[in-house]
Amino acid sequence: MEINVMTAETSRALHTSRNWYWYLTATGASFLILLNVFKVQDSVARAFGYSGSIPMFALDEMIRGYTPAEAFRVMTEYGEAGRRAYTFLLLTSDLVFPFLYGSFLFLSIRRVTRRTGFPARWSNGLAACGITAACFDYLENLAFLILINEYPSQSSIVARLASFFTVTKFLFSAASLIILATLGIYILGRSLRATGITK
Repeated sequence: MEINVMTAETSRALHTSRNWYWYLTATGASFLILLNVFKVQDSVARAFGYSGSIPMFALDEMIRGYTPAEAFRVMTEYGEAGRRAYTFLLLTSDLVFPFLYGSFLFLSIRRVTRRTGFPARWSNGLAACGITAACFDYLENLAFLILINEYPSQSSIVARLASFFTVTKFLFSAASLIILATLGIYILGRSLRATGITK
């Protein structure tokens, strides 16, 4: 009797976990579409009165980083309205999005590593790349908020840290995607061999 109850509870827990994972995936995908296809961040900036040519999140997307001079130029070009809009976005959408993609990468890597038979320690260690990327994203956001709050004062140290956080965020994000792609190919190959499609 106890075994049946435990089995039922485990089944419900797995079902809930699976549902939560797919809700997380759908929400993260929706954010990506809103930010990269519909560019809602620029619509928000216009609502704040910003009319400049430099888009919101311009620094966030510089994979190779940026110099303090480039960071200060962007902050200056934004103007008062752009900086207010950027602050709003950093404290709303960019507060949620890192959690979404970090959690997605962590859970996805853990799922595939367990399917390949990785020990739990290795599985959690590799999955931590996703959470680490999100952590550096938050540090990047904090650095931007400091730069905005201190404007027109210019802190080269904070700007360099922001650039370092941006580059490191992308490195861990890329590492997470490479891990997922590599393990996905491995699982697919093993599945094909098991069904006799490949030798």
